[in-house]
Amino acid sequence: MPYNDRKVRKSRSSGWTQEDERRWRAQQRREAERQRKEAAKRKAMLDGMGTEERQAFLDAEQERKDREDAEAAARQERYKAQRIELREQMADEARSTAGYLQSELAAAIGWKDAHGCDDGDWIDDPVAAMMGDGGFGEEVRTSKGIKLQVNICLDISNSMYHNGLADIAVETVRTLYLSLYTASRELPDDSLVVNLWTWAGGETGKGVRWLTDPSFGFGEFVNPFEDDDNPLGTAVDALPKYQSRWTGEDTWMYPLLKKLEKWEDMHGDFGAHRLDLIISDGVLEHPTDARKGDIIQDRRDGTLQSVVLNFLPMEEWGDYRVPNRCVQYPADNDNLFALIRQILGDWLVSI
Repeated sequence: MPYNDRKVRKSRSSGWTQEDERRWRAQQRREAERQRKEAAKRKAMLDGMGTEERQAFLDAEQERKDREDAEAAARQERYKAQRIELREQMADEARSTAGYLQSELAAAIGWKDAHGCDDGDWIDDPVAAMMGDGGFGEEVRTSKGIKLQVNICLDISNSMYHNGLADIAVETVRTLYLSLYTASRELPDDSLVVNLWTWAGGETGKGVRWLTDPSFGFGEFVNPFEDDDNPLGTAVDALPKYQSRWTGEDTWMYPLLKKLEKWEDMHGDFGAHRLDLIISDGVLEHPTDARKGDIIQDRRDGTLQSVVLNFLPMEEWGDYRVPNRCVQYPADNDNLFALIRQILGDWLVSI
């Protein structure tokens, strides 16, 4: 069920906010002070021991540390195995989604049969073929003049990481891109353009990057994922993998919409059908952000649909709204691919 730009929930969000960030930093300072005091206490205790007693204590301490390290390593190996299994599963889902998209996109963008050819894929008119007057038919790519532009946008605010959504968000972006890339190879040239973006970066939460900018080494629909050892391929280098890469200490959407509008003005096709897929936790705390976003969205003329896939559980959604011409869907592991197929299918049907 989508929630439009005026959807409001009256509960306060339990997502990661600026106040949570301040509390967390204060807790980190307290923890550092506690560790300093414990280190001083341990040193005083060791200084009060005899040589043999100190050595026995240190040996027992090292044995305990080795055991804990071995247990941690085993947990890490189990985690890696689970990640490989998840990526293989998502690769299968990506291929399935790509197959679905391929047929839907082909219907929207156009294939046709050519008749009366001198050679081809099948005999269309046996008599004409025997008389040397053609009679063959073939399936050819053609464009109905329909152009599609899809923006896949990843929220890299630190609330995404602290809310435990980082892994699934990155995998979703990768899988979406791979699905569309796979489907695009069977379509007429230049009929489908897909951009990757990150947003809500930097200390202000207003940083936006266009990852498929050719200056980063990725051209339009160059597949940056393919790898012989991994069915989903390696991640785009610019996608965040570690906590330090989830930089946004706040979450602002209007800078993303502004960048999308600028890209459309400079590189886009005015008559293209556009779809924004925005992956986020929906912690949009600023009314000013929504108001500025309204202005930009109303200015983006033409066929446009902006969809926010909110991975935060609905009971944790706050009293926020998304800008005009946006809809918001609750997403999770269980409904993700069905939801993606539904969104893309409905978009293509409307075309």
